[in-house]
Amino acid sequence: HDYDQAEAYYKRALEVEPNHANNLGNYANFLNAIRHDYDQAEAYYKRALEVEPNHANTLGNYAVFLTDIRHDYDQAEVYYKRALEAESKEANTLGNYAVFLTDIRHDYDQTEEYYKRALEAEPNHANTLGNYAHFLITCRGDLKRADSLIRQAFENTAENERTKPLLAELWFYRYAHYYEECGAEAEKELTALLNAGAESIGWNLAPNIELARKNRHPHIEQVEAFAKALTEKV
Repeated sequence: HDYDQAEAYYKRALEVEPNHANNLGNYANFLNAIRHDYDQAEAYYKRALEVEPNHANTLGNYAVFLTDIRHDYDQAEVYYKRALEAESKEANTLGNYAVFLTDIRHDYDQTEEYYKRALEAEPNHANTLGNYAHFLITCRGDLKRADSLIRQAFENTAENERTKPLLAELWFYRYAHYYEECGAEAEKELTALLNAGAESIGWNLAPNIELARKNRHPHIEQVEAFAKALTEKV
């Protein structure tokens, strides 16, 4: 988490090779996620794509940027599709496009098709497993299939700084929807992750709260508190 030093090395790399598409795209990600300098981030995404127009990873990351930061959904979809034309079996892009189809287009049949494609490409992709489970819970009401995916996601996620958000989401699903089976364990694990700084800012857990309330969760106030702690900036 030495961001100043990281930026110094990004700049040095680009001084050595100014037209290295992957480095340009990675620096754009840094400017987006760490510096929150969105205009500069977009400039570097565009530079990367000028150098290598079919760079699948940059196309996919720029699509996420256009969705989450610019809210330019039509353009975002163009870039998702370009990314998948460039690399049709890239699990991360397939999964991100599935989230887009859920949240923005509300096209659930297409969503499920892309989750399945993502898992065909990479069966143990933990983030896709977790997001697909969330979709099955909130959009399909299929807790049984979701439970299987959550278990698989846990099996393929080693705890470290980068995986804390996903683990916290998984334990939240456990607490909100499987309370009778593992509520106490979920509460303990989720509390520990939140205390360690886990967060998924902006992840929409409102449908989970609504479903937990509908299913008469015995501690709905705690479900709401966990959701707020996980997804909202302090």
